[in-house]
Amino acid sequence: MKTKYKFIHFEKSNLPATWICKDVKRGFELGEIFWDYFWKEFVFCPRWVSKALYNSGRLRNIADFMDQLNKGENHANSKSD
Repeated sequence: MKTKYKFIHFEKSNLPATWICKDVKRGFELGEIFWDYFWKEFVFCPRWVSKALYNSGRLRNIADFMDQLNKGENHANSKSD
């Protein structure tokens, strides 16, 4: 699974079925991707970061990562991590 992109990367959280989205350059936590039981798919929730900006490329990277997770249904595997 691709977890590193040009400007952002994703790290597995200690929480089940949760990934942290971080800025590569500064290491800021930009948000979380987690399994939403209501929507039955992985979703992105931005962190409260003052003036956090997302261009279309970064949003595509986030969407690409969520698509990988949703296609693989890795939430079942993530619960045991």
